[in-house]
Amino acid sequence: MSDASTSNDDLSARLSQLSPERRALVERVLRERAGVAVSPTVTPDQILRRAEAGPAPLTPAQELLWALDQAVPDVVAYNVPRVLRIRGTLDVSAFQRALDSLVARHDALRTRFIVTPDGPRQVVDAPSAVPTEHIDLRTQPDDNRTAELEQVIVNRTRRHFDLSRDLLFRATLVRTADAEWTLVLLTHHIVCDEWSRDVTFRELSELYAAYASGREPSLQPLPVQYADYAVWQRDAMDGGVLAGQLAYWRKQLDGLPTLDLPTDRPRSSVPSFAGARRRYRLSIEQLEGLRVLARSHDATLNMTLLTVYSIVLARHSGQDDVVVGSPISARGRVELEGL
Repeated sequence: MSDASTSNDDLSARLSQLSPERRALVERVLRERAGVAVSPTVTPDQILRRAEAGPAPLTPAQELLWALDQAVPDVVAYNVPRVLRIRGTLDVSAFQRALDSLVARHDALRTRFIVTPDGPRQVVDAPSAVPTEHIDLRTQPDDNRTAELEQVIVNRTRRHFDLSRDLLFRATLVRTADAEWTLVLLTHHIVCDEWSRDVTFRELSELYAAYASGREPSLQPLPVQYADYAVWQRDAMDGGVLAGQLAYWRKQLDGLPTLDLPTDRPRSSVPSFAGARRRYRLSIEQLEGLRVLARSHDATLNMTLLTVYSIVLARHSGQDDVVVGSPISARGRVELEGL
């Protein structure tokens, strides 16, 4: 998991480069969001469409990402790449139409973030064609083609987004053989999350299949858009609904120690935003043993593995109280599942 935190010294240096007005705005947003974990289920009221189509407020999560982007504008740590291998015949025209329809369907994918006297706001642009880059590697020697493809993926996924101007959805289609393609999609975390991956590929598959066969897509209209959720959540916050939840978590997290692992080198005060992922496999016997252990304690497999992870950290740190973070889908309402 990559470490996307920014040290205070580095952040202060970055903020000093901003104009006084923008610096004051970024500092206010960071202060307001410091230590605030917002539940996606803040009120039982139904999420409704916005009455006005103009600029909308940001959710607290979006505000934090926007503030970090303002303070460290050259960082691409919050780029979210999706890479898909496609084998077989591809109707490029139908595929482009599917990309255009996906962006037209989801307001978040054509949202920009601007500065106003009232703070940052999100603005939804009108649907337009998605600029898709086409790269043909079939002329490359076989032993170079894989390396060339990997380089294309790295270069395209590290391109910076200007949140105030750019379409936050980019597509690159790389052809590596007569019947083999690689699709590289890039978005910014301020408009997508891990759940979005499944939504994207599921709907893109349906849209392409429909257009390639000459029929209309069978996707149901979205009940709400993300900006509708942002307005609904902001109203709930302004109405004091979150006060009890915030008080609870501030009490739970108050005074907890920092994890003190015996690392082999000091941690840099300046974040590198470099990360890596380590994969390993459990045997069938190990997996079944974990499932039996989980069931015997009325726990899920995720809860059991997270407990094992915490025990390992406690053993190496010598601390009895260990705090870890676990990602969640933040889709606690049915209206949000298709966004």
